[in-house]
Amino acid sequence: MSALNSEEVHFSTECRLVHKDGYGVHVMIESISPDAEFKGLRGQIMDLSDRIVLERARLYDENVKILSTISEELVHEIRNPLMAVGGFARRLKQKFPNLMEGEIILQESQRLEKLLKRIVDYLRPMEFVCEDCAVQEILLECVQLLEQEIQERGIRFKLDLPADLSPAFVDRDILAQAFIGLTLNMLDEMEPGGTLVITGFQKIGNVNFRFSTRDVRFVKNNVARVLMPFDEAHHRTALPLCSRLIRQMGGYLSFCKEIHEINFTVSLPASAG
Repeated sequence: MSALNSEEVHFSTECRLVHKDGYGVHVMIESISPDAEFKGLRGQIMDLSDRIVLERARLYDENVKILSTISEELVHEIRNPLMAVGGFARRLKQKFPNLMEGEIILQESQRLEKLLKRIVDYLRPMEFVCEDCAVQEILLECVQLLEQEIQERGIRFKLDLPADLSPAFVDRDILAQAFIGLTLNMLDEMEPGGTLVITGFQKIGNVNFRFSTRDVRFVKNNVARVLMPFDEAHHRTALPLCSRLIRQMGGYLSFCKEIHEINFTVSLPASAG
């Protein structure tokens, strides 16, 4: 604090704080010169969370664009030879059912066929018909559709969805697909009996929905890979596909890992009306 008493020293640093509700907030803390207009203030804290999220979203877009270009080329070059290898492996297994090498070739070709299908599914173009939608209503409908699976897993839901949230300009059906995929992915990561908290809130220009839980079996250490489309650790392509669909509607999906908590935030463009 002595540094703040000196007119010669300016203090400034960026750090990450924990909000009273448990999620992380990126901030800049800096001192204010005694000669500044605001007399009596020693310093200020500025919320940088939106800037950090947008920077990560831009970097993610650049990475996915490069990855998509490479993937399209790979699909084109690999599809025919791979199908041929798989076909010959099946015929080899039928002719020599006890041949271990034939079984290995078949298993590996099937694994590569699944990977190729994941790439094709991710790259497949989709048509969007966007309109003004009350997103909290779409989210409630998705939760109702998943009600039986939620009960079977013993998961509790806590919803905080203000009724006065602005509508968002989105494709209703595609957004529902993204919400369902995101929810199922989180259910897969949660301990039985855990609680999934979904909170709606609004910032200038965006309607936001945060999915968070502390009841997780395993939190991935590499945050940068969570939303990337072809990580073999993924049991499904829900997260990368959700991110892609949301981005194509003008929004973004961000991920944050705490010590014992994971948070996904869906940010959607608020209606101009």
